[in-house]
Formats: sequence, structure tokens, C-alpha cells
Amino acid sequence: MAKRDYYELLGVSREASADELKKAYRKLAVKYHPDKNPGDAEAEAKFKEISEAYDVLKDEEKRAAYDRFGHAAFQGGGGGRPGGAGGGFHDPFDIFREAFGGGGGGGIFEEFFAITIRRRFEKPAVQEILAQPAENFLAMPVVELSD
Repeated sequence: MAKRDYYELLGVSREASADELKKAYRKLAVKYHPDKNPGDAEAEAKFKEISEAYDVLKDEEKRAAYDRFGHAAFQGGGGGRPGGAGGGFHDPFDIFREAFGGGGGGGIFEEFFAITIRRRFEKPAVQEILAQPAENFLAMPVVELSD
């Protein structure tokens, strides 16, 4: 069975904005979600289909590739799923960008360390120090360490 056009699946035009895509996807996702349609294999298949379409169209690079090459942009041994290799990544380095934050997306390590640092600054002792005027820090003695 040939795949349907992703824009057609979501009911949007090719010029649709990111907000229009999100709105259309959410509406359909609620309608076909497996929790809302227990035991309905057709609804589950439709949900997977629209999720795949949104996954491609919400990403600017994937959307540009889809616009240029259609479904062929994501063929390559992955059963036709976006990303080819079945993992949702069409570029082998995408997984590293996801984890380490390349390309401005943050990444799990950046998120973890940002949360850790934020928690440290939220501690009362740190808040007390940060609340002091800057002049207090300038008046602190400098201690030199000898070898």
C-alpha cells in the first residue's frame, strides 16, 4: 500500500505554519489515540500514521527533505519510517546531537546539568549569598597560597 501524503494526512496545506501543523496534529491525535479507541486497530494505525507525518513535518530539515523528495527521502532499510534505520534519525549524527545538544536543541546532558545548577542556586545558603550587595564581595580579603 502506498503511503499517503503527510500534508493530506494532517489536513493542512504545504504552506502550513508550525502552529497550524501542531494544531492539526493534536486534533487528529486526540481523535485517533489508542486510549480513546481501545481495541480499534484502524484507529491505532491512523494514530501511528499521523504521528509519523507530524514527526517529519515539525522538523524543518526533515520537512525540507520531504518536500523535495517525498517519502523517498526517508527510505533506506528502516521499513519506511522517518530516519531510515528505524530509530527516527535520518542522519547517523542526529543521535549525538540529541544527546549532547548540538544544533541548539539542548540535549539531555545540557538539560540535566541546567537542572542541577538551578537546584544548587535555589538552596537558601546560596540565595543568601546572592542577595548580598556586590560591594561585600569586593571587600573580601585575597589569600595567597604558597607552594
